[in-house]
Amino acid sequence: MLGGLFSGLGLLGLGASAYQDLQGEIELSASQRSHQLPNYQHRLRQIETELDRLCVLNQALWELIRERLNLRDEDLARFVEAIEERQGASGRKRGDRPLRCPSCSRVSNSRYQRCLYCGQEFERPLF
Repeated sequence: MLGGLFSGLGLLGLGASAYQDLQGEIELSASQRSHQLPNYQHRLRQIETELDRLCVLNQALWELIRERLNLRDEDLARFVEAIEERQGASGRKRGDRPLRCPSCSRVSNSRYQRCLYCGQEFERPLF
């Protein structure tokens, strides 16, 4: 595919030297990307691990607070909604709303595809 691109560039009057320079840059760039890929994959795994840990910590904190203060999931949903409104609902899309998970009965935001507590996938509305 790149060979066809390079031969096409030659037809457009790109000099041989410029053509070779461009080809070298593309090959170097591809080589650099292939060497960087394991680094990106490693970093992605680190981020996923940290996200999983933070989700567990958030769940533990909410369960502790809920138990100690005799709160309900609906109370948390109201607070989340109030905070989102106070912050200008940044990132919130029309139609986002609290949903009760069919598996664990906890409340999560509909913008997430899964329950924040148990990971149950939500049914996505058509609109």
